[in-house]
Amino acid sequence: MLSEFAYESQDRVPLRLRLDSGVCLEEEITRLTLTAGCSSDPSGPSLGSTVAAYLTVSLAGDGLPALEGAYVTPEVEIEGAWLSLGQFRFETPETGEGTVKVTASDAMIWAMEAGYYPSEPAPDTSLGVLADICNQAGVELGDVSGLTDQTVSGVSSGYTCREMAGYMAALLGCNALFDREGRLMLRWFSAVEAAIGPEDYYSGGFTRKDYDYVLSSLTEVTGSGEDDRLSAGTGGSGISLTDPYMTEEALEAVWAGLEGFTYRPGEVTVAGDLRLEPGDIVTVTDLAGASYTFPVMNVEHTYDGGFQTKLTAYGSAETDSSTSYKGPTTTALERYTADMASFKSLFADKAYLQELLVRGGIVTDTLSGVEINATKYLTGVTIVGDVIQANTLTADKLILTGADGLIYEINATVGGLTSEQLTEEQYQTAIDGSVLVANSVTADRINVTDLFAQDITATGTITGAALVGGSITGTTITGSSLTSTSDDGEINISYGALWGSSNVETGSTILFYLGGRYDGLAVRYTGTESAVYSIYGAESCYVNGTLGVAGAVSLGSTLTAAGNIIGNSKVVAGTTAVYNDGAPGVQLESGGNIIQKSSGSPNIYFFPNGTTSNPIRLIASSSGLSLNNSFSVTGNGAFSGSLSTYGYTVPRILRGGATLTTTATSGTLEVTFSTAFPGTPTVVVSPQHSSTTTITARVYSKSSTGFTIYYTISTAGGTVVFNWIAMYS
Repeated sequence: MLSEFAYESQDRVPLRLRLDSGVCLEEEITRLTLTAGCSSDPSGPSLGSTVAAYLTVSLAGDGLPALEGAYVTPEVEIEGAWLSLGQFRFETPETGEGTVKVTASDAMIWAMEAGYYPSEPAPDTSLGVLADICNQAGVELGDVSGLTDQTVSGVSSGYTCREMAGYMAALLGCNALFDREGRLMLRWFSAVEAAIGPEDYYSGGFTRKDYDYVLSSLTEVTGSGEDDRLSAGTGGSGISLTDPYMTEEALEAVWAGLEGFTYRPGEVTVAGDLRLEPGDIVTVTDLAGASYTFPVMNVEHTYDGGFQTKLTAYGSAETDSSTSYKGPTTTALERYTADMASFKSLFADKAYLQELLVRGGIVTDTLSGVEINATKYLTGVTIVGDVIQANTLTADKLILTGADGLIYEINATVGGLTSEQLTEEQYQTAIDGSVLVANSVTADRINVTDLFAQDITATGTITGAALVGGSITGTTITGSSLTSTSDDGEINISYGALWGSSNVETGSTILFYLGGRYDGLAVRYTGTESAVYSIYGAESCYVNGTLGVAGAVSLGSTLTAAGNIIGNSKVVAGTTAVYNDGAPGVQLESGGNIIQKSSGSPNIYFFPNGTTSNPIRLIASSSGLSLNNSFSVTGNGAFSGSLSTYGYTVPRILRGGATLTTTATSGTLEVTFSTAFPGTPTVVVSPQHSSTTTITARVYSKSSTGFTIYYTISTAGGTVVFNWIAMYS
């Protein structure tokens, strides 16, 4: 029985097409067919096969999005989750009356058909080559951890990525295909937990051969001679392949894993089981109760509201014709031999001759070869190459096309140089003309009256009487003077520095606008040094280093400094509030200090209630700290007098915690203050136990130096934390 994931064909299955643009098509789908496989030989299993998967979709409705070239992922909903059926790219749609039919292929077509060019140095293992292929093709290589890597040598270009993937897969005893997540997978056949019985058959039932297919031999053919063959096993049904990288040792290793592979060829159609993939082995039971091993070599899922799945296992008997799979090269040679025997009929059918030449790569849009030698002429409409070497290159005109799409033409026309002039000595080192268009010109000297260029890159020096430009960018711009000819006399520097060395007049001021006409600073030369004259900002001025100001720093808003603010005079807070209580002042973020480093007794003055006289003065001296010269402070900042604010006594507060591991249900704990209070404080204790045990605590006795806790606990054991706070006022 198939699992509950298999759908009955009459059920409406949640299916959608998710495009790379983000658009999802669901109601528009009228029919869908997905075909995938892992064997390209209808007579039995193959090795090194690279079968592509295809998707054919019929859509109905107006306003369909652009489909050609779009990437699409068909998804089906199973138990509330969307299951991907593969990743494809649409080809050109066919539009009919109210319907659109479009075919899509997986990456085996649109990514792997490109030429393979080994990286430097070339990989020397089969898995290394596969990783290199995927990197070039822009696809992901699936899990290969269970495979035994093989050594390869002489890896070269001349093959497509798809061909090389097949060669490497054969070395590893596998076929290559893309899974439902778009990853390149290497698979031979392996059993899955899926069983098909008569109750699961769809129309047609289970058709099968009356014999088992037994893999009896493996042959690698590179030529027509006996020395061009490698073989393992003997007689019977076998696989024949062409792999230029196969060695005798590798063939024996592959054969050891495949020898005796046995199954029953056939075909069965069931209610759609979308989990099944090429390479799976399922068990199929017939009406009589006999069970057969059934490898899935081809799968076709068809949707027309519900799904049905057709599974195929290829295989011919030993006595049947064409019992061995032929690799691509062997198949091509046999086809050409048969076609040559009918050469006379080829001339009678020009269309077939053209098809044969195209199919064989003799007539093709692209011809690839390591070397192509022509003893007489190589004739064509267009010859494309990175380098064309010739003793003599003859052409009516020479057109060079650049990568940016521009066309640069060199042609002997009216107004230009004739071929006779080009042979004269005066033109051997010069090019003359009214217009010179090129992607690159290299010369020791170019003398022109007017030179226009998008970009000029100079590794040396650009010299001239005048250099005029809307924008000049450089690491260093050096000159005897830098003058602005604008109406306001301003020079705009977006990034960099201005350096002056001499001949600067005393009192000269340079203004720097930073980000606008209202935020900036002024630097004035005093006669001996340059100093910041003023800093002004519409909002805030930020200083990341050290700000040295000989005069005053006047703040209209906020001065923020990551470094030091050094003032020889004073720091003045303006009328705009600096501190967030609405009054001007100095604000210290995240702690910080106001430090007096000079000798003498520094003072901090407080003018309460807006008065300008009789300030409260905080005085620091070597003998201590005093307030209004009447309150002295000694040791740990304890006032000998009393400090009050608005008539309220400022309290002293200590807090802490004492930890005790209980061994009895009651007891006492002594706590000593880190600093003695002037008198006996008020103490509050809060106990906390590590479990739900009931515990009480009270202050038993107290003094200015500490107190005693008396506690009771319902169950002894465990740790108790006594959190306490003491306050004196």
